[in-house]
Amino acid sequence: MRRDWFSVWSAVAAILVLLGIPLKAQFAYVGESGDIYGYRINPSTGALTPIAGSPFAAGLAPYSMAVDPSGRFAYVPNYAGNNVSGYTIDPTTGALTPIVGSPFAAGLGAISVAVDPTGQFVYVANGSSDNVSGYSIDRKTGALTPVPGSPFAGGSIPNSVAVDPTGKFVYVIDENNTIFRSATTSSIPPTGSNPPGVAASPG
Repeated sequence: MRRDWFSVWSAVAAILVLLGIPLKAQFAYVGESGDIYGYRINPSTGALTPIAGSPFAAGLAPYSMAVDPSGRFAYVPNYAGNNVSGYTIDPTTGALTPIVGSPFAAGLGAISVAVDPTGQFVYVANGSSDNVSGYSIDRKTGALTPVPGSPFAGGSIPNSVAVDPTGKFVYVIDENNTIFRSATTSSIPPTGSNPPGVAASPG
């Protein structure tokens, strides 16, 4: 059975771009049972201190999290809600505020989310409807609007989605051990059995 959890590393990595050099992560987020727990990171020790107002309400069975490159918006797919929640991130406190119109409709079993490196698009893998929802991001509000052609085919039970650093390709891993590449919608059988996730290297 899949667990309800957030990818803390993806959230922290995206927030780093706000903080200049040297890079220092400020916030971490963890989802469980319809809530998002937010923490401030001590830059010296790594210790976590709860953010005021935490936990923040999430949808039904939140499964992953992605933050746009500016660190202004966070997106959380809700597996049992078949939608994706959007939040603005307070750059000073780390508090999360729902975006107007959130949650946004997705496919069945929304389980994985990725934001492209330009901050223009969001992609959500829908594990129970075998497709991927694509959205454009309103750069002022963070609201999501389906892109033309969405949803896109995602194989059989897609469970993870990633965007390459150039923003040209989207990769989706499914439970038939296949990787789908967006530019050609080609499929590549990887090594191993039942791969749980996919990522693109920064290089």
